[in-house]
Amino acid sequence: MEQAAAKGLKLAAAYYERNKDVKFIEPYPGELWTHYIEQELADVAFAKYKESEFPDYNGMRIVSRWTEHTYNKPAKGLKVKAQQDGVCVCVIGRSPNYELLGWIECEYAKRPRLYCADWPMHYIVPIDELKPMDELKQYLIP
Repeated sequence: MEQAAAKGLKLAAAYYERNKDVKFIEPYPGELWTHYIEQELADVAFAKYKESEFPDYNGMRIVSRWTEHTYNKPAKGLKVKAQQDGVCVCVIGRSPNYELLGWIECEYAKRPRLYCADWPMHYIVPIDELKPMDELKQYLIP
C-alpha cells in the first residue's frame, strides 16, 4: 500500500510538473493524487487476481485501468489509450475493495464511434460492451 501511495504521488507530481500552465480543475484538493493512488492499488488487486487465475497467459499484455465509480457518479466506461495493445481490464472500487467489471481487446476498442476527442487520444468503451471476466481465462489460454 505504501509503495502504491508513493508511486501515485510521484505520478501526480510529474503530471503537475509537465502541465504547469494547464489548470486542472480539481473538485477537491488532492483529487488527482487520489486518482493515481487508486490506479496503483487497482493494479495490485488485479495482479493478485491474475496470478491466482492464470499464471501462464502466453505472454499477452494485460493492462488494468481503474475507473472511478460511485453511487452518485457511475462509471462512463473503460478508457483505452490509443497506444495500448493486448487486453484492457476495467477495475472499479476504492481501496481496499475493488471489483473487476470486464475486459476488452485493445484493438477492438479502437473503433471510430468510441473515439474521445480529449487529449491524450483515447477511446471510451461503455461498461455494457465489456466481456465478462470469466471469458478472459478462456481467451488467454486456448
